Amino acid sequence: MSYMKALKSSIQQFATFGRSEHHLLISGSTHLITLYVAVAFVISSLLLPDNPAHAAGIYVYKDPDGLVLITNRPQTGTGYTLTKQYSIADSSPTDTSPAKARRARVLTSSYDKLIQEASDINQIDIALVKAVVHAESAFNAGAMSNKGAVGLMQLMPATAAYYGVNDRTDPWQNLLAGSRHLRLLLDRYRDTSLALAAYNAGDEAVKRYNGIPPYPETENYVRKVLHLQTLYRSKG
Repeated sequence: MSYMKALKSSIQQFATFGRSEHHLLISGSTHLITLYVAVAFVISSLLLPDNPAHAAGIYVYKDPDGLVLITNRPQTGTGYTLTKQYSIADSSPTDTSPAKARRARVLTSSYDKLIQEASDINQIDIALVKAVVHAESAFNAGAMSNKGAVGLMQLMPATAAYYGVNDRTDPWQNLLAGSRHLRLLLDRYRDTSLALAAYNAGDEAVKRYNGIPPYPETENYVRKVLHLQTLYRSKG
C-alpha cells in the first residue's frame, strides 16, 4: 500500500471514531505537504451535512516525540503542544466580511437554555447574545483564537479574571461573564454598535476614535452581529 493510500485509510478510520469528537494521529516524520492533505481530508469529513461537529475547529498538536495529533477538540494537560489551528465553521468567527455576514444563517445549539438565563440575568436581548456567541465561536465552547480568547463568547484572560471565571471553556461561566461584560458596555455607550465595537476591539479603541474604530475586522464584526441579531430575533 502506498504512503498516500495508507494515510487516506487512517483518515477514513478517524472519521468513524465518533460523531462529535474526532482524532487522527500521524507520525512526526510526515511531510508538511502531506500533513496539509491530512487536514484537508479531516475538514472534508467534518463538513458532512449530517455531522454535528461541522461548527468546530481543527487543532494540530505535536508531542515531545514528534507525533502529530489532529483533532476537533482542544487538548489540555495531555503533553501536546498546539502548532496550528484551523476554523471550519460555516460562519467562522475569523471571517466577518460583509459578504459572509449576508450569507449567515442561524445555528442551533445545546446552549439555548444557558443563553436565555445569562440574557435574563443581565437584561440583554437573547437574540443579541446569541448573535455574539455565533460570531465569536459558532457555539463551540472549546473555541480558541490565536490571540488567546477562549470559549463561547471568546473571553480573554484578563476579562475572565475580572469576572471571576476559572474555566473559560465552561459554557455557563463563559456565557455569564461574557453577557455581564456586554451589559457593562451597553450601559457605558448606550449604543449597541459601539458596545459591540468595544467587545471586539476593546474599550480603549472605541474611546480613542470616539466611535467604531476604523478597523475592517471590527467594522465587519459589528455589521455581522447586528445582522445575526435580526435573524435570531425573527426565529423567536
